[in-house]
Amino acid sequence: MSNSLNQEISSVRSIIFPALAQILVVGLWMFSLAALFGLVHLEDLIAISLYQYFGSAAVLGWLFGNVYAYRLRRQPGKRARSAIWGYLLTPPGLIYLLHAANKSELQSQVPLAPIFALIVFVSIFSVPAFLGRTGSR
Repeated sequence: MSNSLNQEISSVRSIIFPALAQILVVGLWMFSLAALFGLVHLEDLIAISLYQYFGSAAVLGWLFGNVYAYRLRRQPGKRARSAIWGYLLTPPGLIYLLHAANKSELQSQVPLAPIFALIVFVSIFSVPAFLGRTGSR
């Protein structure tokens, strides 16, 4: 009886958690696009330096790359590989929101910071996500 309950709980988890993650990603990107087009004004909400900004991009890349590598080791196959888009698309939205909420002086001084932060994120993400697979075999 407990085995069937565990199977039922795991089937509910496999349906609810991906749906919640998709809602979160879509909502995050909608908010980011609203900030990009000026529908939402986020300027001067936070004051972080460039070091902290790029550091947060590196931390997000490391975290999401390791989570993706862990998931790929636990669930090999097409389903786990297709999940890479969620791991690659969520943090850039957060990185852009950090840039949009930063001081307007810093935004005007370094307008290409989100692009450079995206490069930092993808570089750090790729190390555990793609190189971690070869070391685990």
